Amino acid sequence: SPQLNQIILCGSILPTNFSWDQFLEKNRVRRVLNEFGGKDSWTRRVKRGVKNAGPSGYTGFTINHSRFFQRSYPLFRHSDFFDPLQFEKGWIPFLAGTEPNSSPIIYSPPGNTQFYFTVFVVMLLIVLLCIFVPHLWRSLAH
Repeated sequence: SPQLNQIILCGSILPTNFSWDQFLEKNRVRRVLNEFGGKDSWTRRVKRGVKNAGPSGYTGFTINHSRFFQRSYPLFRHSDFFDPLQFEKGWIPFLAGTEPNSSPIIYSPPGNTQFYFTVFVVMLLIVLLCIFVPHLWRSLAH
């Protein structure tokens, strides 16, 4: 059976009662770090459309195990974890063997500017299409 050394989860959609203890006790995985965001609306809603999903990326898991670590980020949304500062301060030390601090980490994420720019461009294109397509349609009809 496959074995994993360490797993890092963020924005997880697994059920909160997922049986991590079985994987840890059978040494299928050595350590797990779950990071969850207090503003992660996607993980709260996913169970409506995905069978057997859960909000573990919003609330964390119910497990209590010495090799299972959880950190709460009350100000984080779903994609806020993917930031170089998060990698440097949180994930790399965990992967290097450091035991993470479990107390909530309060800092504002930098925001995913590439995502917001893409949304802006798409919205702008939609508005422009709504303005120009009717004019084009009318001119072609005449």
